[in-house]
Amino acid sequence: MTHIIYRKDLKKIFAEPKNFLISGKEEDNAACIDALLEFFSEKAPNEVKFVLIDTRNTFKKHENDPHLFLSRISDPLEGVKTLELLVSEMEKRYQMLEENNVRDIVAYNQEADPSSRMPFINIIIDHLDDIIALDDESAGISIASIAQRGKSCGINVFVALRNIRSGRNNLGRIRANIEATIVTPRFDDEDIFKFFKIHLDARSCLYALFESPSYLAIVQEKLGIEPLFNEMVDFIFENAHEMLMEKFNVDYSRAAKALEIMKETIKKNSPFPS
Repeated sequence: MTHIIYRKDLKKIFAEPKNFLISGKEEDNAACIDALLEFFSEKAPNEVKFVLIDTRNTFKKHENDPHLFLSRISDPLEGVKTLELLVSEMEKRYQMLEENNVRDIVAYNQEADPSSRMPFINIIIDHLDDIIALDDESAGISIASIAQRGKSCGINVFVALRNIRSGRNNLGRIRANIEATIVTPRFDDEDIFKFFKIHLDARSCLYALFESPSYLAIVQEKLGIEPLFNEMVDFIFENAHEMLMEKFNVDYSRAAKALEIMKETIKKNSPFPS
């Protein structure tokens, strides 16, 4: 599992189509979804749409957002039916791709007339727990199916829940088909922290931090990450030119070029985004 720490601005992690599980305390999940909705709202409504299943009415301010693919859904039962409808939309899109002999939505939109292009659809489910509690089987199968097959036809899912340890049968199926997990809680509970660190079965785990620098330091300490890692890397490379020039008998330009390549290689593996 890859552990990456992000600060408040989450926009860059939403830039590439991907399915996400968002898990943590209610207010932190809401902050993460707000960042997500803000990111989508900066796109043209005919290019990017979202479906908002909001069973606690947390995001009523988006009621009339032009990016809504369907009206905001606040009823859990309606949410289950909407997920089934979106599976049908996915199948319809795949049929359109097949009829036009293209592999994905990008290729389809490049060839299609502007009026026929398909917008990307992002399904955002706040409090997945409410949906799963109402209908574990249907909702679980629908979400897992979209997460597994929806990306090529432009449909992605973002699901938020509090209890990631739920024993519901289909939660494991959902998690298994989602590429990344954004964990938003404050790690003041050692047992919860250990669970998130060890047992998440997504391929990567993104710790989305909405707290103070001191909170960031706590998480870094728990993950065994050196808080000054990037600063240390910068210091080493800023002071290594003369050592390389003397040791290998090369000029400043050559040493600087080699150091820049080394620095980029190291920072690609840094636990911190640049």
